[in-house]
Amino acid sequence: MPLILDALPGYTGPHAVATIDIEVPLSSPRNLAPQVQYRCPPSPRHINPFQLDTVLFSLFYPASADISKATKAKPKHPWISRPTSLSGQGYARFAHTSNWVVDHMFTSGLYALAGSVYVHAAVDLPLLSGKALQERDLNGTSDGRLPIIVFSHGMASGRTSYTHLLGELASRGFVVAAIEHRDGSGPGTIVMHADGSQQRLMCTKEHDLMSIGDDGSKQDVKRDQFKHEQIEFRNAEIEEVVQVLQRLNAGDGGQLFKQNPRGEGEALAGFQGRLDLNNMVVGGHSFGAVSALRALRSTLHFKGGIVLDTGKESGPLNTDIDAPVVIINSDSWSCTHSIFFGRPHFDVVRDIAEGINSKQKTSAWFLTSMKTTHPSCTDAPVIAPTLLSWATGSTVDAKAGVGMYVQTCWDFLRFVVQGKVPEGSILGEEVSHKSYDVETELRSQEVKSKWHKMGWDKMWQVHVAPMTKEGQSSLQSVLKTFTDTGH
Repeated sequence: MPLILDALPGYTGPHAVATIDIEVPLSSPRNLAPQVQYRCPPSPRHINPFQLDTVLFSLFYPASADISKATKAKPKHPWISRPTSLSGQGYARFAHTSNWVVDHMFTSGLYALAGSVYVHAAVDLPLLSGKALQERDLNGTSDGRLPIIVFSHGMASGRTSYTHLLGELASRGFVVAAIEHRDGSGPGTIVMHADGSQQRLMCTKEHDLMSIGDDGSKQDVKRDQFKHEQIEFRNAEIEEVVQVLQRLNAGDGGQLFKQNPRGEGEALAGFQGRLDLNNMVVGGHSFGAVSALRALRSTLHFKGGIVLDTGKESGPLNTDIDAPVVIINSDSWSCTHSIFFGRPHFDVVRDIAEGINSKQKTSAWFLTSMKTTHPSCTDAPVIAPTLLSWATGSTVDAKAGVGMYVQTCWDFLRFVVQGKVPEGSILGEEVSHKSYDVETELRSQEVKSKWHKMGWDKMWQVHVAPMTKEGQSSLQSVLKTFTDTGH
């Protein structure tokens, strides 16, 4: 293990965690933007950047701790997907310095730093039995079915960038589908087609593309158009992943295993009837947070949304939301003044949360996690705490920083499933700071003392909350109304 990096730590929930990489070909491939083409296509088969042929995601889930129940122990997944050269070239392209020499330098550096880091979850273990889940149920899922999280990664990231956060939630009784987006936002990915062929796709910028007019003319792709097409492509991937989860629950796990070119999925047959499709939440970080907001407008009827550091250069944000949402900004995201479509980004996000609460049939929170920075919810500071602290200015302990996200996301998920905020949660508090670092004048000394005792005064600022002085009954009635409307 390289001295500069730490191993990814184990998960702290009561359940063991396993993971399966699943790639599924679409029965009918979708071209989301046929008029947009590569200037230099990566292959004759892949002329359009928004051609959706397969979906790839890592499934994290609570598993049987008895590895002997698996047919054969499988090696753990590397944290940096293989081949490492794919990511090396991709990060060089992000840095606008890609050539043979620089690509090799990036690849060598990545391998030296993180080549021996592996995702902590075991691979392809059987799903935790319903009986075992009920014996240690933390989420009110008394029927043995598991709530679901569909998670969208940010720019320059991939499906393995948030394994600690997502694995922690899986260890608490959730099934998590971490998507690998093929919209050009990641460093690189390999599409494995049903016919056995493979296609390398690298990170893409708008200047790599052109738009073909009806008359055959070639035009530049503008940045706003590019971002819009990326978000719509990501939303299509989310839709397809949900369909795969529905197939799993319907008993199609064996067929999905046979179709999976990644060679994993023996345990998928055990998912039949075990997924709680009525308690499905979408989440994301940065560009993925924009994707999560977009997905809440879709016909998928997600029960809630987890929004972490909403993108600042990702195009307009969806405000048509009728589901509970928790928005968490890192400290660096809230304190940095950024203009977003003519207004401060912080104010735009706060207005989204307040707009959701104003509908009175759902609820939203907007918080800042103090002393954290944009990567704090990812694996990066966990495996390289000193390096990331120096590079980003984060002053929070790396594991404690991720722990803040884990606890609050878990509290929100339990609210979605159970209809009430867990006792002792920051989500049960009223607004502390209407704006970043501007404390609300009406806070009583009793509340301030409570925050100091809980340590919240150094950990959180609450900018928007649905809580009223009448107590949690309003929140419960809000969620009941939301459920009664058929979501």
